[in-house]
Formats: sequence, C-alpha cells, structure tokens
Amino acid sequence: MKEDLNKPTKATESPDMPWQSQFMEWLSEIVPWKKIREYVQFKGGLPDEFVIGKMGPFNVDTRVEYDPDVISVRLFTRDHLYNIVAKETYLGCTMSKRKGRAGEDWQRGHDLPDGKFTYSQWNYIKRSIIMTELVKVVRPLDPKGTGASQTMNAEEMEGFERHHSHYQDKKGKEFYAEWLQRGEEIREHKVYELVGASS
Repeated sequence: MKEDLNKPTKATESPDMPWQSQFMEWLSEIVPWKKIREYVQFKGGLPDEFVIGKMGPFNVDTRVEYDPDVISVRLFTRDHLYNIVAKETYLGCTMSKRKGRAGEDWQRGHDLPDGKFTYSQWNYIKRSIIMTELVKVVRPLDPKGTGASQTMNAEEMEGFERHHSHYQDKKGKEFYAEWLQRGEEIREHKVYELVGASS
C-alpha cells in the first residue's frame, strides 16, 4: 500500500499538543540533526517552554517587537533568507535574497505558501523551499565543444567571469578552452582542438 506523504499522522499533527510545540516538532524535520538553536533565528522572542530543558541558548533577535501569540523564525541558506511565521491558526513563509544585485540597494524576494496551521501546509512550505534552492543542471559538452549551447541571459550571467586557456596534451595536440566561472560554479565550458596548430 502506497503511503500518502501529505497525510497528517499522530506523530506529525496532534490535536492534544500545543500549537507552539507542534511547530517546533515540524521545524525540527528540516533542521540538521534537529539542532534548532544552531540553525534557527527567532524574531522577537520564543515560547517559555522552548527554553526549558538542556537545549542551550537560542538565537533570538531581540530588536524585533515580540508578540507572544506569534512565532516568527528565520532560516538561512547560502543565497536566501526564509522567514516563517506561525500562529495558532496560520502558517506562512516568505523568501528574500541575502545579497542585493549590482546597482540595487534592496534584496529581492517573494511570498511562499501560506494558509492554515496544518501539517499539509507545512509540507507545502517545505517543498517550496526545496524548489527555490534547486539550480539548473548544465548539460555536459563533448570534448570538442560541439555540444548543445548553454548560453545564459543577462540575469543568469550575474557574477560570472569569462576564462580561457591554451594547452597541449601528451601527444602534442593543442587545445583551446573557454568557460564562465563564479566561485566553484562553471558554466558554458567548451574545448576546441586547434587543428593544424604547430606543436
């Protein structure tokens, strides 16, 4: 029998559990090794029951006004900031870039799903975060540079620098390579054999 991953279970949605504790349980599903205090920043404050026990101090931004009926947290990835807001009857998320684009003094972002405080809504938010984080896969080009074009538009080109090299293999054949690079990410890598080039 195929399991419905969206169907709430007693372990994921319990009517007897306070909504704050329920949210903490859901949040621990996406936090590495459930170390919420190391990977989550709370905005304004957090429920008293969260600090009871041996979990250690939480990361709390006390500059933000605290509403005891709301839990607002920030999650960070390399490029994005996710702000998740939970209330007794509401759950929602927004995303913003952690760095503005060249020439812009603001960070772009957009709304992710929001709705009722349910486990199916939580799953919807998790899937949206994953879809936001995934990047396009570059199709490999053949050694002679005759593969499909991977030309990027101006928006995708941001942050990439063009590189090239000229080298020989052990048999004396000469090659020319060119590519775009941003950090460790490489795009449009092409290699051409220099036919007729002298060794």
